[in-house]
Amino acid sequence: SSAPPSDAASASPTPDPALASATACEPSDLRLAAAVDKGRYHPGDEAQLRLGITNLSSTPCKLDVGTAQQEFTVRDAAGADVFSTRVCQQEPTHQDMLLDPHEEQSAVYRWDVRRSPSACGTPGADPAPGEHFLTVALGDLTSRPVSFQVRPSTCLLYTSDAADDSL
Repeated sequence: SSAPPSDAASASPTPDPALASATACEPSDLRLAAAVDKGRYHPGDEAQLRLGITNLSSTPCKLDVGTAQQEFTVRDAAGADVFSTRVCQQEPTHQDMLLDPHEEQSAVYRWDVRRSPSACGTPGADPAPGEHFLTVALGDLTSRPVSFQVRPSTCLLYTSDAADDSL
């Protein structure tokens, strides 16, 4: 008679044998790239920040791509921190993934174009207008910065001419 499956086996998918037997990726074989979905944003917009990781070697390798390893960081032109996914991060995860040769995998973080909050659970302040830079990190790897603009808050762009019309 066969033994009933254990709770652990029935609760999780069958492990991928290719992933289990793959060697760990070497940092020198990986390219990490940051990207944004637009060149300019207003505070409160939804910006899609992208982390792309490519295996440059000729053999598959495995890498922990979980949120515990990922960091999206925005800095202003002076290099001061504006936002980081490490601030207020909840329940970071580990997730091994098989990276095939020359294939890019990506993760997207939706950012509301606000500073990291001083108290988690509250909205952050509007970042100052001007040039900002996104860098992404995965473990010890860090991308080159990608530039984008933060425009002034939209409520400052509208003025009323009503006072000029009265005689």
